[in-house]
Amino acid sequence: MTTELEKISATKRKNVKRKVDKQVVYEYLATIPKGKVVTYGQIAKFLGNSNLARTVGNILHENPDGDKYPCYKVVNAQGKLAENYAFGGLKFQKMRLEADGIIVNNDKVDLKKYQWNYEDDERLLRIIKMECYFDELLAENHRSPGLYSASKTLQDRINALKSYYQNGLWLEDYESDERGELPRGLKRGVLSQDALYNFFSDLD
Repeated sequence: MTTELEKISATKRKNVKRKVDKQVVYEYLATIPKGKVVTYGQIAKFLGNSNLARTVGNILHENPDGDKYPCYKVVNAQGKLAENYAFGGLKFQKMRLEADGIIVNNDKVDLKKYQWNYEDDERLLRIIKMECYFDELLAENHRSPGLYSASKTLQDRINALKSYYQNGLWLEDYESDERGELPRGLKRGVLSQDALYNFFSDLD
């Protein structure tokens, strides 16, 4: 029988999970280069809260597409593979890592050799968030053209994108991309000047 304390604890976990944008986590996975891994704690730190490692694990277990968002590249802080890897368990995670050229010994990888650390997490997180906002707005406009004003959340997304585009950060990120400094797997439609300009023009 579930106790009241357990119910409260479960509610807290759900609330924490809601605060983490799943799509940001999934898009981050797509940026991890072939032959590299990251840890749950590393993703939590990337999101700005080192205490979210367990939440990150839960989100990965709900991954809708293991090829598009390669969660097999995520291991624990000791480099150990996941017994409950969402797409077939530890055996299949090991197979996918080895296919990437990563050596797995005793169900562990050498983090000193294979851990990926991008040099500018702040920039990467900003671009991924703006890309997720942009995708959400485009999808919503496709479903219900011209109804942005009916949703405070969507208005907040628009304001965040406008601020990003106008305050110089977009230009910094655009120039970083032009210099080839961003991860190859990063989705970067938001860095298209024509795409944003046309989007804002359609709003006027």
